[in-house]
Amino acid sequence: MTLDGPAPDGGAVVALASSGQDARPPATVNVSAGNRTATVTIPTAGVSSVTEVVITASYAGVSKPVQIRLFANGALPGGGGGGGGGGSSLNIPSTVRAFALLGSSGVTCTASTVVGDVGSWPLAAITGFPATCSDAGTIHAADGAAQTAHNDLANVYNSWTQPCQTLASGLLDGITLAPGVYCVPHAASNINGGTLTLTGSGTHILRFTDTFIMTGAASAISLSGGATCGGVGFQIPVSGTLTGRAIGTFLANTGAVTATNVVLTGRAVTFGTAVTMTNATISNAGCN
Repeated sequence: MTLDGPAPDGGAVVALASSGQDARPPATVNVSAGNRTATVTIPTAGVSSVTEVVITASYAGVSKPVQIRLFANGALPGGGGGGGGGGSSLNIPSTVRAFALLGSSGVTCTASTVVGDVGSWPLAAITGFPATCSDAGTIHAADGAAQTAHNDLANVYNSWTQPCQTLASGLLDGITLAPGVYCVPHAASNINGGTLTLTGSGTHILRFTDTFIMTGAASAISLSGGATCGGVGFQIPVSGTLTGRAIGTFLANTGAVTATNVVLTGRAVTFGTAVTMTNATISNAGCN
């Protein structure tokens, strides 16, 4: 913040506030007498992907916001991974990262366990909590947090629409992918009792032509060689079906995400319709 004039004798105390927990400025900063600016160091914590944070400085009844971009693990703008041009971030803001489940027309849960926030917007139809499901998080039924996260999903989805390497087949059983952006052809089942392995530090983004389907209890997504859940994203134009063991952020556009008999480390979100889960365990812990 630049003051409109020099700070008075004794200095000017400027109040600072952050829009998120990723950046934690001091409560105030002192601008020395006669000066118009001051330098302040803003500690960051828990940043695992590129995150936008607004810092607001207030003095004498005037507030001025500034948007800053935080990069994970000291990464610099323009940094990228190998194997097809993958970077180190999924561009998921903290407003979305808080959620394990986020729907548009509702969330339906049966006999499942959730770690992370659950939300829906614009419809508030969230059922199953706490009757048959438990949630170590907050339920956001068409509230402000759900609306903000829902609106931010479009930016996340669009940011994943990048040049890609097209895979030879939509069947992902038994293949290993280095960091990069991949376009996946249509298949009746994308993972059918086999394992998709994502290896190497960086970002793995898989872009599907319509649906994403995992079938069979043995179906799995595994990580190796420094790959992390926070760097794995599935861009699904229509609907997603999860079974077995899944890892990453599953983002559907126009359709639903259905999770049945699955252990998901990550999140299932859609700005199209609903999220439905049965006999599932979903946790976003460690995927932020």
